[in-house]
Amino acid sequence: MSFPKMTASTILLAAGVLLGVFLLWRGYVGGGDAVLAAADTNVRNLSATEARAWLREHPTVQLLDVRSAGEHADGAIAGSLNISIGDAEFEAKVRAQFDPARPVFVYCASGMRSRRALPRLQAIGFGEIGHLDGGYRSWDEAAR
Repeated sequence: MSFPKMTASTILLAAGVLLGVFLLWRGYVGGGDAVLAAADTNVRNLSATEARAWLREHPTVQLLDVRSAGEHADGAIAGSLNISIGDAEFEAKVRAQFDPARPVFVYCASGMRSRRALPRLQAIGFGEIGHLDGGYRSWDEAAR
């Protein structure tokens, strides 16, 4: 099998495409870290072990699962209410079912969608927010 000769411009083009893909991926995945950094005054980013302790310390906490209804039905943290982050009425449903004066604990499958929910929860007026780093997957794995 022989490979075609690559010119310098082909190599630069390929490197540029790879860099672009990496930057887009990093912005999508890592963008949540910027949200957490900006929100650090009232957001606690917690591992599954830390989250269990935080939930015990906050008995009035409200649990918000921002995954889809199907994901929630397949397994969820006991007592959590499901309002998908993709729901066009997300804010209205959160306002109707949650009290911003009480702490809220938010999670999704991996932590990405719940990170996107953080500024929306802050805009609603939640003063104390717990966030599950690694999402329900990390919660489920830590329980095994």
